[in-house]
Amino acid sequence: MKTKTFLDKILIGGASLWMAGSMAASQAQATVLTLASSADTLAAAVGPAGTSSAAQLARLDTPDLTGLTFSPALVGGFGTNTAAPTGAPAGTQVLNIAPGDGENGYFMLTFTLPVGFSGISLTGAANVDDTGRAFLNGNALSASIVSGSSGVLNQFDSRSFSTANAAFFQAGTNTLLISDANSQGGPSGAAFYATVSFVPEPSTWALLGLGAAGMALRLRRRVARA
Repeated sequence: MKTKTFLDKILIGGASLWMAGSMAASQAQATVLTLASSADTLAAAVGPAGTSSAAQLARLDTPDLTGLTFSPALVGGFGTNTAAPTGAPAGTQVLNIAPGDGENGYFMLTFTLPVGFSGISLTGAANVDDTGRAFLNGNALSASIVSGSSGVLNQFDSRSFSTANAAFFQAGTNTLLISDANSQGGPSGAAFYATVSFVPEPSTWALLGLGAAGMALRLRRRVARA
């Protein structure tokens, strides 16, 4: 009798734990990460500097990071008219690519996602002098530089980019790239931001509670048969 009472307590407790975990999971709040161009952004040049060639434009449209070395971006537009895009968070800065004015290349920001994330999306905007393209883990988020599309990132229009395609994201490190094609010569620069929203993995308490309840039920059946 004492054994049965003990098992009943486990069964009831496990079921309660599972119900509490399920409620917590259903009420899980989204986590929001904010990324913005700043002194922490990395950059790499795709030389030579000056007006970009067809080969450079094609490389910046891919993206192709072969042989590139990323280092801290230079803060400042070096004479560009580029400004932070509309809606950018405070502290968003205009950047350039070392060694200085007129470079073509990439800007890089990274963020980390936990295992088991869900409901994920990314939205952002950029101004890039002269033109550029946004990529997430190598997947294009904006129009092709060489397409001539009106949706190409440029220096004035605060072009937006976004995705809710879960296949574009991964647990661990994720990389947001903004390419910068100095297609008309003169100064270059970029300013950009993005927000990433996701729901962390549901609490494991529900699964643990369900397991405890199942174990107690099996033990109870064995005792009853004995």
